[in-house]
Amino acid sequence: MRSPRGQAGPRWTLAGVEPDTPQPMPADEARQVVLAAAASGDPAAMFNAGLLAREAGDAAEAARWWRRAAEAGQRDAMVEVGLQHQRDGDHEAARQLFAASAEAGDVAGMNNLGMLLRQEGDDAGARVWLERAARSGSAEAMNNLAFLLRDAGEADAGIAWLRRAAGHGSSDAMFNLGVIHWANGDEDLARQWWGAAAADGHLLAIQNLGRLLRGADDA
Repeated sequence: MRSPRGQAGPRWTLAGVEPDTPQPMPADEARQVVLAAAASGDPAAMFNAGLLAREAGDAAEAARWWRRAAEAGQRDAMVEVGLQHQRDGDHEAARQLFAASAEAGDVAGMNNLGMLLRQEGDDAGARVWLERAARSGSAEAMNNLAFLLRDAGEADAGIAWLRRAAGHGSSDAMFNLGVIHWANGDEDLARQWWGAAAADGHLLAIQNLGRLLRGADDA
């Protein structure tokens, strides 16, 4: 379970223990604390109660907590509820929630708003929000922005964002850089990027790297 981004989570300590060495609370006790805080109306606790419900396999309960948290202005919950609306085909409701989260400074909201706008054909609006998320450090947004730029005929700018995303640890960006170098006939760089992505567990990179290495063995 995670605390909302940008906010410090609660710290529990035992009597007589220095605050610098907080002791972990037993899982069942922590769960009860979270649920009690959620029931009292704490937005962050409501979001975390949704995470607990999802981990327990109760999607309906998770959605119920996230709706309550979103109504209270919790940014992570706005994104989760927005994603559910998007899956259900209600793009207007999804857009409103993504926009509210994005305007509050949430990079996941910015990224999701940008991708929704792109899906709807508004590449100009998508670019604004993807750039904001990318410049705020979202590797996922950097990767998404790279594809938008490629499709807009700005391939070099897109590659630059892929490199930045790879520098932030995005295995998707590493994989995509490998594809670009392979298409350009540079097997050595393709192997390097697919190798880096494969080391991070990227399945497509593992497959491509395996084919590349088998081809080298057969040569």
